[in-house]
Amino acid sequence: MKSWVRGAAVLVAGLTLSACVSSGRYSRGDGPPITVEEANAAAPFLPPLPPVVVTGETKGEPDAEEMAEFDLKEVDWPLRFKRRFVFGGRCVNTAECLISYDGLRYTNPRSHVSEDPYSSKIIRGWNVGQFSVAFDYPVHVTWRSLDGVARSAVLDLDKIFSDRLIRHVVPRQEVPLLPKGVYNLAPSVLVEVNDRIIRVYTRAFIPTRHLQRPTSRLSNFRNDLIMVKAFVY
Repeated sequence: MKSWVRGAAVLVAGLTLSACVSSGRYSRGDGPPITVEEANAAAPFLPPLPPVVVTGETKGEPDAEEMAEFDLKEVDWPLRFKRRFVFGGRCVNTAECLISYDGLRYTNPRSHVSEDPYSSKIIRGWNVGQFSVAFDYPVHVTWRSLDGVARSAVLDLDKIFSDRLIRHVVPRQEVPLLPKGVYNLAPSVLVEVNDRIIRVYTRAFIPTRHLQRPTSRLSNFRNDLIMVKAFVY
């Protein structure tokens, strides 16, 4: 059983792999900031999120010795951003596009039209980025939409994430015991330009007690892409 707990400790310490709708509604108590149903309703163009599995097979629970050795405790709630996070961006259905933030640049200098930028394969793979350590830099976006109009926007991440809550769909009781009860993974903040719309998403790796895919022993986590805010220009 110690291998399970050591693996969890390493995961929490080193893995750097985030959910709220525009209305800003949050669940209280031990619930997540947003339910699966709310996330799917807010972004019906994304592949639908499956329900969170809260019963069935687990990878094992720590015993008393392991709890003492690793100082395992119930996770501090609600989950919040630390100062560090991963920033990423992408441009689809644009003639020209540049996203810049804290020295990071995502560009698409040529015409690019994607018939399905939200396919399961594309969305599943969109989680790359670079570390940033501050919300206080603006995101600058300049692009040309498909109608040929040049556009620009400035996004204030500090305002969008003013509460610093990590948006996700996992209830507290489904998050396993963690060392000192601290969740310290770095969520992703992802900005997308699609024609005349800019969308801000988060994706956070949240460990779970139960296997989310019963056929996979490595599926004790959620890593959902969830839209936070949309701006139409």
